Amino acid sequence: MPLYVYPGCSWDSIISLKAQYPVNIVVIANPASGPGSQRDPVYADYIQKMRDAGISVLGYVWTNYGKRDSSIIEDEIDNWASWYNISGIFFDGVNVSAGTEGYYSGLVNYVKGKSQSYLVVGNPGGYDPSTLADYTSIFDVLVIYDSPSYPSSWPSGADPSKLGALVYGVPSFDETTFKDLASKAYYVYVTDDGGDNPWDSLSRYVADEAAALAGVPKVNYVLKVSSHSTTGYSVIERYPSYNVSGGVYNVSWDVLLRNWDSSGAGVQLMYLILDQGGSTVEVHFEWAYYGNGTALYACYGWASCADTDFNVTSS
Repeated sequence: MPLYVYPGCSWDSIISLKAQYPVNIVVIANPASGPGSQRDPVYADYIQKMRDAGISVLGYVWTNYGKRDSSIIEDEIDNWASWYNISGIFFDGVNVSAGTEGYYSGLVNYVKGKSQSYLVVGNPGGYDPSTLADYTSIFDVLVIYDSPSYPSSWPSGADPSKLGALVYGVPSFDETTFKDLASKAYYVYVTDDGGDNPWDSLSRYVADEAAALAGVPKVNYVLKVSSHSTTGYSVIERYPSYNVSGGVYNVSWDVLLRNWDSSGAGVQLMYLILDQGGSTVEVHFEWAYYGNGTALYACYGWASCADTDFNVTSS
């Protein structure tokens, strides 16, 4: 999973996903088209969190299709290995034409010299049938598809454990099509994201992918956020997190509600419904404007919600 976004909610969501579904996850970290000019403590912290959760993290390195000076690339590999607790290297911009095998073999050997356990992935985003066997023998994994929409063709006879596919711009999840691709490329990720950087947010259906790969039913925990106002001011961000404690599976939500207009008039009543497998808990909120900020009222049960139940100053 290319995760070309600064550590935060998306990274936490992947950690939660790993706790929820028994599936192997490999994340590609990319601070600045590579490790950047110095160690970032936030990246270091989150990469360690990923590793602690059982997630592999690869450091991104650009090769410019075999034209980049290998000594510069080796410096970046050194920085990845010394600054962060990575699981390997993801080489992007890989050239799979005949003649650059030695260039990439040298780079892979340099990575393996750091640690034989490092996973080394090469991403040409395509393949040449005449050189496919050569390059799959050089890299642990070769990403032979990196394009919008599912591939229309696939090389026959290739070892799926050596192949990867990155698919973007797919608006909805089709389990049959996804699992067919996953049978041909064991390293696979599909997203609805697109644009110049289709890897700057998680796929909306990433949980469906994880469930399909793990061979288990998807766990449906749905948070519904609505407003009694019809003026359309609501902007909602939802961040789920999961944990297992004492054999009990728990889900919690951090919810950011931006729900007031520029005049400070506020937007009437809001409520949240957390549906946990059919067991529903409702939490109701009311926004009010008091000159120097907003006050949030909360109560359980619609009928019992009254302003007098709360101390606005201290709440």
